[in-house]
Amino acid sequence: MGKEKLIFFNKTGKNLKPFLLEAKKTASKILKNFKGPVSFIFVNSEEIKKLNKIHLGKNRTTDVITFNLKSLNTEIGEAYICVDAAEKQAEFYGHHLYCELMILTVHACLHLLGWKDSTVKLRERMNRKTVLCLKGDADF
Repeated sequence: MGKEKLIFFNKTGKNLKPFLLEAKKTASKILKNFKGPVSFIFVNSEEIKKLNKIHLGKNRTTDVITFNLKSLNTEIGEAYICVDAAEKQAEFYGHHLYCELMILTVHACLHLLGWKDSTVKLRERMNRKTVLCLKGDADF
């Protein structure tokens, strides 16, 4: 997948520009076989809570929500990443906001590729794959 198929929107008003440049490179590698465009939308906790309630029936915030719309010959992906949640998680884990946003971007890419994290076992598997992606050691 070329970078032209990856679109990044920052709806938070926070300066994410340095991060977004690296995120595009990483997402492009992971999604190289994805058949269509992908939008990454960085939002606040209010917006992701609305999306979570409307689309998933959960009245709470979350860090990532993805949608993969497939047709016969193409896919369209959307990934919503909550910057407020990323800030809290970065503080909890003791690393920089951009590091947490990169983790969540990789997490979103994996969801778009069909990875699930609905059980502890699946979450652990996905977390291992996330680490490999961040190191540049993952195969797709």
